[in-house]
Amino acid sequence: MPIKNSAGAVVGTFAIFPEQARGPNHDEVGAIERAADIAAIAIERHVTHEALQRSEAEHRALVDSLKQVVFRVDLLGCWTFLSRAWVQLSGKRIDDSLGQPLIDFVHRDDRTSMIELLQRLAITPDKPQETELRFISPAGEVRRVELRVTAQRDASGQFLGATGTL
Repeated sequence: MPIKNSAGAVVGTFAIFPEQARGPNHDEVGAIERAADIAAIAIERHVTHEALQRSEAEHRALVDSLKQVVFRVDLLGCWTFLSRAWVQLSGKRIDDSLGQPLIDFVHRDDRTSMIELLQRLAITPDKPQETELRFISPAGEVRRVELRVTAQRDASGQFLGATGTL
């Protein structure tokens, strides 16, 4: 019995071999067809999963090759994604920073303007926001960065957070 994917291409075969040579009866043919259908679903899911993993790895390699920090923050302004360049800029591990508020890394004198920028972003659809900020490293060094952020919205236009670069 051929195993076919959703496009109709043969991706494998399915067979059951009884102890004695004979053709399958009607019930056995039905069971073989159902088993082949289940196998086709499993194979297609596996192929799709592998393609997604390759795509994610390629995306991560591309993002991590940049000198700029690529980031995402959630609705509350907490980091949900940081590219490898974050370690160079901040001196902090990515895992230690994820879940932390972006504002905690901004120089005190720049925090009000940062909050205002995020508020503008939430209410101004499809208009990226840019500003220059000072970040503070764990060693206390002040580092000037250019921030560019774009709102992330769901299908209904609800503000979900932002993505951007530093």
